[in-house]
Amino acid sequence: MYYSLLLTAAFSTVARAATFGQWCGKYYQVGAPMPASRPEGSLFPYPSYSDTPLLDFQCVTASSLYLEGDDANDPPMILIDTNITHDVGQPWYGDKSGNLTVEVWVDDWQPITTGSIQVGSLGSLLPFSTANLTASTQAYNLTCKASINGREFWTNSTLRYLPPNPHGGNTVKIDRKSGSLVVRNETGGSDARERIIPFGFYDNYQGSSGTQMYNDTLNRLYAAKQYGFNFIHPVAPNSNSTPWPDWEGFLHYLDVAEQLGIWIMYDMRYTWTNTSSVTEQVTALRNRSNILLWYTGDEPDGAMDPLISTGIAYDVINTLDGYRPVSLVLNCENYYFIQYGLDGSDLLLVDPYPIALNGAWSKRYNTPVNVNFGDSGCDNCNGTFYDITETMDSSIDRARTQGKYRTTPVWMVPQAFDDGQQEFWYRVPTGDEEAVQTVIAYNHGAMGHCAWNSEYSTPDILSNASFIAGQLYAQSRFIIDAHDSRQTVYSNLSYPGINGIDLASWTMYHPENNTHETLVMGSNFNYIASGTFTTFSLANVTGTVKEVLFGNVTQAEDGSALFSLPRTSVAGVILQH
Repeated sequence: MYYSLLLTAAFSTVARAATFGQWCGKYYQVGAPMPASRPEGSLFPYPSYSDTPLLDFQCVTASSLYLEGDDANDPPMILIDTNITHDVGQPWYGDKSGNLTVEVWVDDWQPITTGSIQVGSLGSLLPFSTANLTASTQAYNLTCKASINGREFWTNSTLRYLPPNPHGGNTVKIDRKSGSLVVRNETGGSDARERIIPFGFYDNYQGSSGTQMYNDTLNRLYAAKQYGFNFIHPVAPNSNSTPWPDWEGFLHYLDVAEQLGIWIMYDMRYTWTNTSSVTEQVTALRNRSNILLWYTGDEPDGAMDPLISTGIAYDVINTLDGYRPVSLVLNCENYYFIQYGLDGSDLLLVDPYPIALNGAWSKRYNTPVNVNFGDSGCDNCNGTFYDITETMDSSIDRARTQGKYRTTPVWMVPQAFDDGQQEFWYRVPTGDEEAVQTVIAYNHGAMGHCAWNSEYSTPDILSNASFIAGQLYAQSRFIIDAHDSRQTVYSNLSYPGINGIDLASWTMYHPENNTHETLVMGSNFNYIASGTFTTFSLANVTGTVKEVLFGNVTQAEDGSALFSLPRTSVAGVILQH
């Protein structure tokens, strides 16, 4: 009741324009006002640059939660970052040569671990014991201190140590070292956990619209299995009171998904602001063994829902079921990112759709578009693939400045649908463009793929998505295990960062033979003439070609990788050194 009253009050205080609609805080229709600036307070509060280096000391649990009796399968660890920055942290005087003594306590100054951590390092792990902790649905306060040469640096977070899931359902964790999800086969008889790269699609659930449409929905579920997607996000019908009019049919759908080994990202987009409905749905489904994520707001920033609404929904879900992450998707380039996104989710999706788009003109509303006015279908986009890289980079960086780089992974929602040219876009994306979107998203830190929308997609898009999914799964040892090694790679071409070539690498060290392996994935998103190629080598990564995974990569005379990529194409190669 408390949450319901808060949310009702929040909605009652939101002023909606009586004549003209707004999206992302901007008017967008013919005849609407054209403000000279964005709404005050809506833009992200980036910290100012510091001439003095700063120590950004972060201390969180390596898993988003730990379970009583599960230490053998998920050994408890504290994850430490001691990054040197120029925007967040406390003043740091000196170089990166020293070691910090780190001490960690839980409530009432109960020590749980200590260790020595190098300054300027990422992803260091300190083991701790749960022997003196009592499992509880209430989180412990975590207090961490780093000290060196008489100086102290402090930070706080939380530790969630839960009893075994009392609802009989599955438990999903976020591996905070990599941003991957940690699952286990609840029906397979094993307690072993697996870190996965989630790769799937939204899909419209058609249940009460007739037998044929329901069968089509099930057929797309079977197709998802054939394509190799490991989860599906069924989109609920538009109903504010009853999310699934054919509840029995939907439960059968979930059963089929479980039989196929497909996880479910559970959608509450039309009911998430109704706390009674959220309570009813979560309570009814929390005993399932294939719910991967709860999903609340679908572009709440664009719709300008009450700023506290995502946080309220998050709290309600965590009270009812603290054993799975809560997610949502943001649409706006920069509109109350903290309040809508970071305050209301464990995992954040972003959905820039820049393909076949005129970022300066709204095809749908027949109006100009700029940073303060208009809706082009991709907020503040230019209509290039750089819109995706900039969205990924800014989302991850904003989380970092708020101390949530480890606790809020970011997923990509590729543009993978045919809207019949009824909306903002001038044509359907190609399968090659789906592959490019996905590769550059992972190059820039994405840890999940949930494309819109398989019912409206094409065989070309789905086939390319299937191919890239298989490549990502196969290289999970790099993308997950070597997550902190990800770096931007430059080619030998002129104008890096604006030449339409996007590259990144992940490196693994093999101490047994003192060698390294490096995965490099690249994209050419230039729309050059068919039959022509952009040829380049790598400027800041060394090694000889061990294996070409996909795309047009050959071995140069010195053994290095030589890329020769046609328009809108991708490539992947493993180097050894």
